[in-house]
Amino acid sequence: MPTQQQVADMSGADRMMGSKVIRVLEERGLLVWRPDPADARVLRIEMTAAGMELARKGGADRGRHRSADLR
Repeated sequence: MPTQQQVADMSGADRMMGSKVIRVLEERGLLVWRPDPADARVLRIEMTAAGMELARKGGADRGRHRSADLR
């Protein structure tokens, strides 16, 4: 599970923008914060079942669009 900073780094966003996006996704029930078992000062981000389902659907949709573009 990544930290907020790691999510921002992976997406190419700055920490402030990453924080805003993460907050919205959390409000929509797609992400949750979990304490790091090795370091109580760190919170990690975990996708909920709803978040994983949305990501799975999004990946399938992208694949379908790419296939259509190649025709």
